[in-house]
Amino acid sequence: MRKIIYILILSFGCDSLEKQFGVEESEDNFRYYDFLSYGWSYIFDNNPDLAFSYFDQSLLVEDILYYNSALVGMGWAKTYQANSILNSDQCIDNVNDCTDFVDETRNKAKCFFYKAILDESGGPVGKTSDQILEECNDVTIQNYDLLNILDHSLVDAVNYYSLACAEDEQGESEFDSCFQNFILDLKVGYLYLEYLSYVQSIIDDSIDDIETQSIIDLFVQFLTNNSDYDIMTDKSNYDSQFSLNYQNIASTISQLYISIGDYESACDYAEEYLDCLDLDCTSGDTAGDVLYLLNCLDTPIN
Repeated sequence: MRKIIYILILSFGCDSLEKQFGVEESEDNFRYYDFLSYGWSYIFDNNPDLAFSYFDQSLLVEDILYYNSALVGMGWAKTYQANSILNSDQCIDNVNDCTDFVDETRNKAKCFFYKAILDESGGPVGKTSDQILEECNDVTIQNYDLLNILDHSLVDAVNYYSLACAEDEQGESEFDSCFQNFILDLKVGYLYLEYLSYVQSIIDDSIDDIETQSIIDLFVQFLTNNSDYDIMTDKSNYDSQFSLNYQNIASTISQLYISIGDYESACDYAEEYLDCLDLDCTSGDTAGDVLYLLNCLDTPIN
């Protein structure tokens, strides 16, 4: 069965990033949203260092009222790094060697997400990602962990980004990517930071069904409120084979239910959200349906 710790890994086609984004002019002419587009592209291209280079440049652009999306992108770059570390041979073969590194990377992601929540206006213009991290401390991490992220809202900032995609009289918008749904990306980032902590507990053999149910509840809450989520909705049209959307989240929920022996709930989520041919949760053939379900969860989500 496919390991759920891999669901953050996205694969993309071979077209150049310039072609994917339609941003072929010199970087000297880039504006805020152009830098964000390239930053996200390199997250998905598994190059977080280059992603940070573009996000850093986005913070140098003046006359921007809200920089939340750049900060969320930085948080995602660190979340992606933590996920990659946890899936590396270093962690699989030498668990003790990677635990501290994963925790450190997760905490850096929390710093950026926390900044994104606090800086509703003004923003960190002129600062670099390294300077932002220098301001982070244990209190910052604690404050982030105490927030109810899934119920958090930044209405003014979200409206600000949405206006960037407002159509003119000819029905055209200036930018392909406006990142108006950045608050959803922040919430999904929060989910996976919590999930990575959960995976570490599995590796350490210190998990129980209560903790598993808690992580399930977080994913269910998000999916219930965002049943059509797709990370690409407010971003450029990547030439991609895979994406991170509501089906990935439903697949995670289903696999988590299987891990605690709740086949009925696992089957229900797969039947409702995934393209599981031949799966019938009401057939009564539990043994047969489990095989169908496991086969469905093994199938890549397109």
